[in-house]
Amino acid sequence: MDMSANIPRKMRIAIRINSFVYMQRITCLIICFWFNGNVCSQKPVNRTAIDTVSVKEMVAYFNKGKQPSRPLNYYDAIERVCEANIARLVVSPVLIKNLDMPATNFHAIWENYYSQLVLKKILPIGMSEARAEEVFSMLLKKYGGSREKGVFASWFTGTLNALICPYNLYGEWVSREKTILTVDRGYITSVDPCGIPRGSLHNCGNGVHINDGCWNRDLPEIKCLEKFIRDNYDPVFTFFQKDYSLLLFTDLSGKSYVHILRPEKMGWFDRRVVSELERTINELPVGSFRYLETLDGRIFQGRYLKATYSYRGGWDLRDYIH
Repeated sequence: MDMSANIPRKMRIAIRINSFVYMQRITCLIICFWFNGNVCSQKPVNRTAIDTVSVKEMVAYFNKGKQPSRPLNYYDAIERVCEANIARLVVSPVLIKNLDMPATNFHAIWENYYSQLVLKKILPIGMSEARAEEVFSMLLKKYGGSREKGVFASWFTGTLNALICPYNLYGEWVSREKTILTVDRGYITSVDPCGIPRGSLHNCGNGVHINDGCWNRDLPEIKCLEKFIRDNYDPVFTFFQKDYSLLLFTDLSGKSYVHILRPEKMGWFDRRVVSELERTINELPVGSFRYLETLDGRIFQGRYLKATYSYRGGWDLRDYIH
């Protein structure tokens, strides 16, 4: 028997509307649960959770000419991560979990072998050849494998941040390209190439070429910044050429600022020149510059610039990275 026939028409419409609203709410709850609350609640991103190199640290690095706290041989090379045949560097999976053996200074070569994380070789860097051979033999005995094919890293579960061509930028190993490998008991379940998003100023000119084979075409933004400043800077008259060292800093919202590193003490004329430069850079569109990644997993939001100003020539900018 159809009970709905005894229900007045207006009440049936109200029930249908309420049911539709209820289903919408249930659907929204499901989506919210799936996306961890970001779709329906539209909560702002917690930017404070992102680990960054602070402005204070970047200034101190420049002033002290800081060297990296860890040399490159602290990190491991992993091959065949992406189509480019260039090894990436990672914090060693041996160091992340030390396999019940003393592991304080490993430098190893790993391979993405058909979605398996395989230890190919332990290099005698920071240890003797005999010790490197001994450790590799211990791993072979414990986890199986062969000297030709390597050791399947079944002990490791987690993520690896692999960076290409790190460059020592005043004490931090920085890179423009990161790949995230997700590993489950040695099996690589995903390889996420994370090319650092480029700023909106990257496409106005030619790149800066560096002879290490990795950083060419990666620094065009500085010449674009130079052009932007020349187009918007109100010239300050001077008979002399002035030199400055600058830290160009971009916060997590994409807004750029400039911090004067040299000279430490400025006269009234320098303050006029720099004040106009600060005003001009503050007018940069949000998102003009992006960041670099570090081997320690932090975001490096600065660029060290050598700046030369003359009344006739305007500003000439060079990135200290080259």
